[in-house]
Amino acid sequence: MLRTFLVATILSATTCLTALAQNQPLLTDELREAFEDGGASAVKDRFDEIWPAQKAEYDANPTSLMTFLQEIAQSGDMEALNVLAEINTTVMQDAISMQMLEGAANYEDVTDDLETAIVEQEARDAAEEDAAFSGTSQQQPGTPRDDLGRFSGLYAKADDPPMRSVFVSETCDGYLAASPLWADIAPWRMRSATDTVFTYSDAFMAFAMEFEVDEDGIAVALSHDIEGIESPLVRIDDLPAEYSECLPEPTR
Repeated sequence: MLRTFLVATILSATTCLTALAQNQPLLTDELREAFEDGGASAVKDRFDEIWPAQKAEYDANPTSLMTFLQEIAQSGDMEALNVLAEINTTVMQDAISMQMLEGAANYEDVTDDLETAIVEQEARDAAEEDAAFSGTSQQQPGTPRDDLGRFSGLYAKADDPPMRSVFVSETCDGYLAASPLWADIAPWRMRSATDTVFTYSDAFMAFAMEFEVDEDGIAVALSHDIEGIESPLVRIDDLPAEYSECLPEPTR
């Protein structure tokens, strides 16, 4: 039920942002112009000028902001990716906070309809998850590679048990995949940005992984910017038997 409420809040906040920002200049256009003029540092400086002092004057359209973030992710510019990811988080948190405050103010007016709304939202959850998956799978995956086995393994802090690891494997169609062992999520299928840098983005998150390799090109550690997981991580072991084969393509 809490998950459903958060999903509904995020969707409502996104709609709120769009409705309030008609006929205003796009925040993304300002950030894109700053990036073209001076790179990541210029983007951060321009955003700090606008947010929060001038935010009411701009359309913080979440779709255009995510599109720009995905473009930077695919370019492999780690510094700009980190800056834009922080900006995206700030904008969405602000929208969600505003929506929750409005919801709290109107709580007494909607109490009778809350249970009905939750039931209806739960009925739509599966369709929304399928749509999110489809949006991710339609992204350009880049060129497949045949040398990804050298990155496979379990990565964690040196003193953590294997179950606190991030596993890295390769897909059967030639892409790198990773996921925390403790999380019940589908593996992230990543795009190759450089020889040792891989990126991922979908409707909800974007990050990059960079591997440190030895003189033979075999990975020994990785750094990343995934929120909630420590970085860097060292390779602590080979993949367990259940992950030793290549990962099949998604079936949906």
